[in-house]
Amino acid sequence: MPLPFLTIPILSALISQIAKLSCDGIRGNLSVKHILSDYSGMPSSHSTFVSSLTTLIALTEGISSPLFGVSFVFSAIVIRDAIGFRRALGAHAQRLNMLQPKQQPLSTRIGHSPSEVLVGIILGATISILLFPFVSPS
Repeated sequence: MPLPFLTIPILSALISQIAKLSCDGIRGNLSVKHILSDYSGMPSSHSTFVSSLTTLIALTEGISSPLFGVSFVFSAIVIRDAIGFRRALGAHAQRLNMLQPKQQPLSTRIGHSPSEVLVGIILGATISILLFPFVSPS
């Protein structure tokens, strides 16, 4: 049954990216290029992906399993980086762009706000809970 552990989180992240780009309001933003490379906005697809995976593991193995513990820690690291480290990279890119205005500007849309991450977590968990009965062996 490893296939749902790949397909459902990937589907969740894809839904998150499409929702993000559809709601972005930038004409022509919904493209394959942006779906694969947009690193900020509402909701966080990174958070959606890892929360989907962690939810599936919780549903199949239980929250007391070592696998759930590993997945939870992995998710916490990814989510923390989305809020902290990657957001700091965006702030640094803004400053570097001001220092070198004649250069190709660096992307400043990199990290996520806590609300973007929270919505991503909720979306990933919800999609996994909704799809789990269709892939569950019982």
